[in-house]
Amino acid sequence: NLFSQFAGTDLFDELYLFIAPKVFGNGISSFGDYSVKNINQSSHLKLNYTKKFDQDILINYKNVYRNNSGNRNNH
Repeated sequence: NLFSQFAGTDLFDELYLFIAPKVFGNGISSFGDYSVKNINQSSHLKLNYTKKFDQDILINYKNVYRNNSGNRNNH
């Protein structure tokens, strides 16, 4: 999964999540094999904006490390 590779190394500037409350049954995982063993390894995101489309919601987050120093070791 391409997102898992970027997320694992903080190589993304923004994250867009689109929430559409629909029931599909089995589906595709949004995050693939991306996992975090402890909280210090997680990406730190800052809410940038949300936008509602009828019953659906678009959420935009900025990656704190990429948009400040680009290095998580400085925080």
